[in-house]
Amino acid sequence: MKLLLATGVALLSFLSVKSDQSDFNHINSDGSFSFGLKNSETVGGHYHTASGNPKTIVRGRFGSRQPDTGRVEETVYTAGPRGFRARGPKIHRKQNLSQVPRGPIGTPEDPQADPYDDPSYDFQFKTRNYQRREGADSNGRVNGLYTYVDDVGEKHSVRYSAGSGTGFEVANPVPDAPNTIAYESPLYKTHKQVRGKVAFESGPSGSGQYK
Repeated sequence: MKLLLATGVALLSFLSVKSDQSDFNHINSDGSFSFGLKNSETVGGHYHTASGNPKTIVRGRFGSRQPDTGRVEETVYTAGPRGFRARGPKIHRKQNLSQVPRGPIGTPEDPQADPYDDPSYDFQFKTRNYQRREGADSNGRVNGLYTYVDDVGEKHSVRYSAGSGTGFEVANPVPDAPNTIAYESPLYKTHKQVRGKVAFESGPSGSGQYK
């Protein structure tokens, strides 16, 4: 009698645990598959389900109940020709995936400089007599424009670019001429109020000439 009672208690205990668990694994002849597991709904429990098709596209989700909050945090993912792509509350979408080891950063002149940082930037400002805007791309190529008013009230604009291998280049051919002048013949035809001004025209090859 005691043996039957003990066997019944053990069987009930096994069934109660088994009802709290769930798993499956199906592999089909066409190459598709699906699987899933779930061990508990209580704190610390976790689950994972996934499926794949013959084109090797895998979709799945996994999660667990957090001990500190009791809430379920889930991560949904896909895997295939585009790689592994995940979405979830603790998945950082923007990150550096480079596998190149980081080298030493900084120099004696600038100990905080990091050669692995993205050097792109942009800024602009404007005052009564001066304004400037400038930007750089991720390769460090700079493009900018500054405009100023001189002591006799003339406005001058200089459009420029700069970068590795080219240096500093002025884009507009006559940066020191008043904006009100429209040249129809030689560029050396200047305004009547010219005061010993000079302009320099440079090309991408590094050549240049004074005007």
